[in-house]
Amino acid sequence: HETEAKAGDKYILRHTTREVQVFIQDLHYRVNMENLHREDVSKFELNDIGKVSLKTASGIFMDPYRDNRGTGGFILIDPVSKITVAAGMIRSSIEATSQTTTSKSSSNITKHPDLIGRTEREQLLGQKGACLWFTGLSGSGKSTIAQALCKSLHDEGKYVVILDGDNLRHGLCGDLGFDEASRVENIRRVSEVAKLLVENGAIVLTAFISPFIEDREKAKALIGDDFKEVFVDCPIETCRERDPKGLYAKADSGEIKNFTGIDSPYEAPVKADYVIKTSEVSLEDSVQGLKNFLSF
Repeated sequence: HETEAKAGDKYILRHTTREVQVFIQDLHYRVNMENLHREDVSKFELNDIGKVSLKTASGIFMDPYRDNRGTGGFILIDPVSKITVAAGMIRSSIEATSQTTTSKSSSNITKHPDLIGRTEREQLLGQKGACLWFTGLSGSGKSTIAQALCKSLHDEGKYVVILDGDNLRHGLCGDLGFDEASRVENIRRVSEVAKLLVENGAIVLTAFISPFIEDREKAKALIGDDFKEVFVDCPIETCRERDPKGLYAKADSGEIKNFTGIDSPYEAPVKADYVIKTSEVSLEDSVQGLKNFLSF
């Protein structure tokens, strides 16, 4: 326990003045300190830095570290040697997120069965439902590629629906801001809509920054095997040069707060299903590559 840690290992978590038993529920990734890339990992070794999910034996009163360092930090102690083995910063509580979402749900409701199954709908449309989840920085080319792919597939007789971040914030998500909690809720709503469309045989293209790995993982868990993560990988310098909406300039001047890549983080996919480097590949090749990947 003093030199490595893996899922299932048990520790004592010291948080403020309280100590509780805890175990590692999942290892999400390790940060390679040479290139700052996130890597899949089965265990953490001495001096590794990464993201984990912990499960406590009892609840603690906590805050995200970005809001309160005092209640957002902790250390892990080996229960046998009593040696401090790790220090951490709390990002969020999974249970708190779940409870917040549940509290908004309606009561006394029943889910009604669909008399027409997914297979019948797909046979009518002559296609399989799927969701291509485009993620990347603002200006990376997500919407441009999604629109071009949509047009190409439509011309071939496919039923395609685009869920674009800007468009949905004019309606379904118009009540949300750009703080972290609002971004999480934004992606949750989009995920539910995408799932409904996919189950009805549509090819869904989502174009959202969706900056947090955890939120994209939740979308994938909800939508299932039909979810394909497409990382639109573009250097932030190139995105700045494009800056089609002038957003980077406004973020630099402080006019826009919580802007991804400036004062709000973007967590690149650890292992995307498909990667498009838009600073190196043409729009036409990007679309054709996606069609080849999905056999459309």
